[in-house]
Amino acid sequence: MRILPAFILLWVTPFALADRLIDIPTGTKVHKNTLKLDGRWLQNRTDQVRYALGIPILDAFDAFLLMDRPLQKGSDRVSLDFSYNAVVPIVDLSPGISVGVTDLFNNTRGNRSYYLAITNKIGLDGTYNMDTPAEVTYGIGTGGLHGLFFGSKLPFSDRVSILSEWDTTRLTGGLELKPHPDLSLRWLFRQQETVIQVQWTMRF
Repeated sequence: MRILPAFILLWVTPFALADRLIDIPTGTKVHKNTLKLDGRWLQNRTDQVRYALGIPILDAFDAFLLMDRPLQKGSDRVSLDFSYNAVVPIVDLSPGISVGVTDLFNNTRGNRSYYLAITNKIGLDGTYNMDTPAEVTYGIGTGGLHGLFFGSKLPFSDRVSILSEWDTTRLTGGLELKPHPDLSLRWLFRQQETVIQVQWTMRF
């Protein structure tokens, strides 16, 4: 049974566009013929909202248009993430590998980073009766990614998952609910911040 190794990986990771897990990039990409909309609100910093739009480019590239929007003072800050997905992950067989740059214009909260990200997808056997694999991501980056980074996603069903990630300086974890296959609602905790995140995937 593979659920035990996946559970161990989830908890060892934080304590011991490519697409993103929470903030770290992954070895996957935004799928062809889709758009990914992302909005997040920092509850402990009521003056900041972040929006992102993920766009696939050909078969192996994607880009995220980012906008940090102060609600009280200051102007919007706009930037771009760009990635190349060299290898597509295959469940229980081979990892996905992506290289890219986040915050290309060095204009948002994350700061510019160049990275290599690897994602393994682990099939979950047993009583879950679902097609949602666990994911473990690790990689290395410059700038805002602070060197090594790790992350994991453990689904308990097709609709409920636990997320965690660590980028050497910050630990983030939380709960993801999927009331619809294309809609993700996340409640996340990071140091002194509580983050509400909503993701919507548009298919065409």
